[in-house]
Amino acid sequence: MPGPFDDGPMAPSPRRYPPTRPAPRRTIPLSAEVRPRPRPGGRSAGRHARHRPRRESRLRSSVRGLSGSFAAGLLVLALGLVVVHFWVVSRGQQGPGAVSVACQLIAAVLAVALQRVADRRSDGTGTAALLGVFALGLGSLWFWWWL
Repeated sequence: MPGPFDDGPMAPSPRRYPPTRPAPRRTIPLSAEVRPRPRPGGRSAGRHARHRPRRESRLRSSVRGLSGSFAAGLLVLALGLVVVHFWVVSRGQQGPGAVSVACQLIAAVLAVALQRVADRRSDGTGTAALLGVFALGLGSLWFWWWL
C-alpha cells in the first residue's frame, strides 16, 4: 500500500535532467605540456633548432617600419588622388587623368603587397621586398609628381 507522500507510478525519478557527465580526465600529464628542458650549453635540441625565428636587429626593424609608413603614405596619396579626380571631373573640369590615377593606385597596392612580404620574411626575399617598396614608391613619386 502506498504511503501518504508517495505519488505512485507518476513520481519523478531521482535522475538529473539533463544528465551530467564527469569532466574528462587529462591523458597528458601537465609536465609533458611544458616545453622541453634546454640542453646544457644553452642550445635547444632537435632537428628544428636551426629553424628557430631569429631576433631582428634594431636597424632592420626601424627600416621595415619606415618602409611600412612609406607604403601607407603612398596608399593614402593614391586614395586622395582618386577623390580629387572624381570631385574635379564632377565639376566639369579636367582632372589629373584616369591613367595617372590608375597607375598611382597600382603602385600603392603593389607597395603595400611588397611591404606585407617584407614584414613576414626575414631572409633575402624580405630584404628584396623592402627595397622594392622604396624603389616602387620613389619611382612612382618621381614619374608622376616630378620629385
